Parts: sequence; structure tokens; C-alpha cells
Amino acid sequence: MPSSLLEHRSCRTTFTDPLSCSQQLVRAASGFDFTLHPVRPLLHFGQPLTVGLSTAVSFDPHTVVKAACGRSLDYLLKQMDYASYLALQAGVRSITKGSTMQRATRAALAKVMAPVDDINRLPTLEELNSLPNALTGYWRVLFRTIRRGSGPTWRGILIRLAARDRRLHALERMGAEEQAELREKLFFPSLNHWVSTGLFGKSFRPMLVLDATLEHLAWADVQLSRSGQPALRIDPIVGLIRPGKVPMRRWFDRILDLSGTPNLAALRDLLAERADITCPRSFTHVELKQWATASKRMAPGPAYRLLAACQPEVDLHRERAQLWIASLLTFLVSFVEAFATESVTRDVAQAAVHERLVALRDAIFAACAQWES
Repeated sequence: MPSSLLEHRSCRTTFTDPLSCSQQLVRAASGFDFTLHPVRPLLHFGQPLTVGLSTAVSFDPHTVVKAACGRSLDYLLKQMDYASYLALQAGVRSITKGSTMQRATRAALAKVMAPVDDINRLPTLEELNSLPNALTGYWRVLFRTIRRGSGPTWRGILIRLAARDRRLHALERMGAEEQAELREKLFFPSLNHWVSTGLFGKSFRPMLVLDATLEHLAWADVQLSRSGQPALRIDPIVGLIRPGKVPMRRWFDRILDLSGTPNLAALRDLLAERADITCPRSFTHVELKQWATASKRMAPGPAYRLLAACQPEVDLHRERAQLWIASLLTFLVSFVEAFATESVTRDVAQAAVHERLVALRDAIFAACAQWES
């Protein structure tokens, strides 16, 4: 079994013409279901996870939220702007079933779904049907639903996901020549890279979905590293998946550094000292080790209490977001393990994700520098 990505490449399946192979794969991209079927079970923190898609190049929000936060999408929306989401669902039911839409629902739906250039116009049934799965649970809906966010970077991620979905849906209305040109621009760089690794063989959908997700994370890394927060300026996302340690251990290393504790045992003692009398929560050394090695998921409740106890040295909201990123990166590593044609180790999968993420991040940095000059 290969012990490194380089060794794995030496025994990869080769293609005489990667671009020609990519073209053949892309032609089939429009005919697919909205679930990816792994070669082997996809285990995330030891628990099986289903992979749903929004488009050919996007995980759906349910998959991402579950992978990152361990919560359902509905739970997340309840914390943000669930009223708009409910209005959206009510609107879809009214239109598709032909029932009369209540005035309050119509008003709420107009605010959520109306295009910018016509705030008073509701979408037609034809427009609704042009979105996949009656438009529930996809990035375009989520973008229009959530009015509050955790900051410009994460809002920007949502905008990027919604825009990519919109471009993919637009393919259906394009002529053959235009469609081929856009597919080449969107798909070929991703396919050519992953075909060269040999990890996924000829299974093109995992390549597209993984690479698009890494591109969004690379963009977020660039944005965060240019922020005014010193704790995020150096590899805020890429640093979590550097080979040598799993992303969760990298995140715990951040907490150890920020809290001034040398190891997990010292962190356990600090947490015990700061436990609130009204809400005592003791963390055992075994628990911390299980979370840090990704053998067990750190549930949102304990995560919040751990970070709260580490204040003021640790910014609760910022490090909770970093925790979600570490969890998502853990999922992407598991994704490679589950969808690789041949079984690969976690180290090989993590090296592959890290290498591609760095390349995408560096390309975005270079593009930004060129634009600014």
C-alpha cells in the first residue's frame, strides 16, 4: 500500500491523453443523480455519512453542514433565519400544488426570492422547476434565505457556491458551442489534476466535487490571511491540513498555543479550574485525545463549553469557525479514502488534499497580486 502521495502516483493508472479523457468524462456530466456512491463506506469520525450533491461540482448544504458542524441544516437555519426558509417552503408547496398562497407568505417569499432588478415579481413555476429538487436545500436557496452570517468571508463563500450553482444550471439553456466552452473552463483544470494523481481512476464526479470545494476553501484562506486578525494571518485553513498531524490535532494545537497550555493534560486541568459552578463540565484526558485524533466527533455542546472556558485567551466564535473547518477538512480526507479506486491510507489522502489546496491557494494569491498591481 502506498505510504505517500508520491509513491501512489508511481503506480497510478495512466492516460495517453488526459485532456481527451477529461473531455469524454465531462460529456456525461449532465446525467447523474444527486447522491455520490463511495467505493467503500465514508466514515466521518467513525460514523457513516451520505454524500448529497447540489450540482455536478457542489456538495449540497446538508452534507457540508453535517460534515462541518455535526448538525442538520434545519438546526443551523433555526439559529439564523428560519422564518425565511419556512416561507420559501410554503411558497413552493403553494405553487406546485396549485393552492392559494397566503398574503403573508407571498410577501415573505418576495423578499427572499425576487430578483434584484424586480423586487415585486415572484418566480414562475418554470423558473422554480429550473432549480434542482424543487429548490429546497441547495446553495442558491440558502444564500437567499440566510440574512445574517458570521462574517464577510463566510458570506463570500456562500455567494461563491450560489454563483457556481447558477452557472451550472445555466448550462441547460446554452447552445452546444457555448456549453462546451463553459464546461471546459469549469471542469478541465480539476479533471486534469486529479486524473494525473490516479486516485479516482475514471470516476469524474468525485474529482469535480472535491476540487470545487477545495477552491472555495483556498479562496477563504486567502481572505482570512489578509484580515486584521493576527491569529488568522498565516495559513488559517491550509495550516490545519498540513501533513504530519490530522486537522483536528492541528486545531487543538491552536487552542493549546492560544491558551498557554503545553499539552492536552494541561488543557484538561485548565478547563477543570475554569468550570462554571452552575454548569460543571469535566473533560477527561481520554476525551480530549479522542477528539484530537479524530477517532470521535467533538459534539457542538462540549466544543462550545471548552472554548467558553478558554476565554479570554481564545476567541470563541473565531475558533469555533476554525473547528468547523478542521471537521470539514477531516471529511474531505475521508472522502478521498472512500472514493479512491484503490485503498489508500489517511496520510496519502491528506497529502493529496493538502497539495491541491496549497496549489489553488497560491494561484488565487498570484491572481490577487496581479490584479492589485
